[in-house]
Amino acid sequence: MLNFILLVIGFIPLVYGGNFLVDGASSLAKKYNVPNMVIGLTIVAFGTSMPEFIVNVMSSAKGANEIAMGNIVGSNMFNIAFILGLTAILKKLYVKDNTTWKEIPLTIISALVVFFLVNDNLIDKAGISQISRADGLVMLMFFIIFLSYTFSLAKEGRAADEGEIKIFSKPKSIFMIIIGLALLMVGGKVIVTYAVLLARSAGISERIIGLTIVSIGTSLPELTTSV
Repeated sequence: MLNFILLVIGFIPLVYGGNFLVDGASSLAKKYNVPNMVIGLTIVAFGTSMPEFIVNVMSSAKGANEIAMGNIVGSNMFNIAFILGLTAILKKLYVKDNTTWKEIPLTIISALVVFFLVNDNLIDKAGISQISRADGLVMLMFFIIFLSYTFSLAKEGRAADEGEIKIFSKPKSIFMIIIGLALLMVGGKVIVTYAVLLARSAGISERIIGLTIVSIGTSLPELTTSV
């Protein structure tokens, strides 16, 4: 029970750290005259995924691969099934043609790419399935393609509004970035440590912990933003 409580507590610095990092970095970028659209498409857009990123990097470094994979798959399922479903219940969502014919197909393609890359045992009869460094490069290439598509929308003036950017002094912006990174690191370390301990003490797979508790906790920024 203590491991579960400490695991949940770890999400507090993780979520706050992501918010501090995004606000501080956005303000600092604005100070250097970076266009609002670029800030929205990079710092703000990726900021909600920082909790997943930090937890996955730490899980991988610690050898807790099942937590990393569980978090990745679980977060995507939670985002699409629960968060999208909840926001649709709260208020009707209008979908643009670009989303229907370009962005959703890109999402499906990315899922298919992961499916084929991780199924070495099924496709190549390799005896073991893994994501290699080469597989990682392939996925990063797809990410670059998506970034190019997103920036093309920005140039055409069709990208979504990034919202209001809070402006702070440079020292405060830098301080927020440092505090945000520190909180993310602390929260990520606590979550990975106690997720592993919880799985071992409860006698269940680390993958299940990653698919459920960890993936829901790291998706809290997306949940609050969408709602």
